Amino acid sequence: MHGMFERLQDRTDEVIKTLLARAGEEFITLARSIRTYKDRTGNLRSSTGYAIFKDGRRVGSSVFNANVGEPGKKDGEKGVTAGEQMARAVGRTHSKGYVLVCFAGMSYAAAVEAKGYDVVTHSADKTEDFLISEAANLLRALKV
Repeated sequence: MHGMFERLQDRTDEVIKTLLARAGEEFITLARSIRTYKDRTGNLRSSTGYAIFKDGRRVGSSVFNANVGEPGKKDGEKGVTAGEQMARAVGRTHSKGYVLVCFAGMSYAAAVEAKGYDVVTHSADKTEDFLISEAANLLRALKV
């Protein structure tokens, strides 16, 4: 009987991680498609990402991608590094349960948003809606 519960827990963990990864990918797709600001260096868009943590340990994350800035501009490598650093820093602050962290890792992302440009706000809201809807669908399928 103990083995059955372990398998159930393992399967539950996989379903949760898959759901959170799908939500994270939705966030990235939305955030990188927004063109309310010019990303001259590519750093801001390339710093957008997500990380999934369980009990403070990273169990999944986006693949950071340089070369997502304005065509013909710099490569966004600093954004990739900033995104990775942001993921590590946030992960250390969540030590219990699952958490999906969606972010723009560049230090000036909030300043860009404060000027009225959408960096991640709309994407985060839509991702939350997506996650709530998909979790509700999953619970209905399980008849919970």
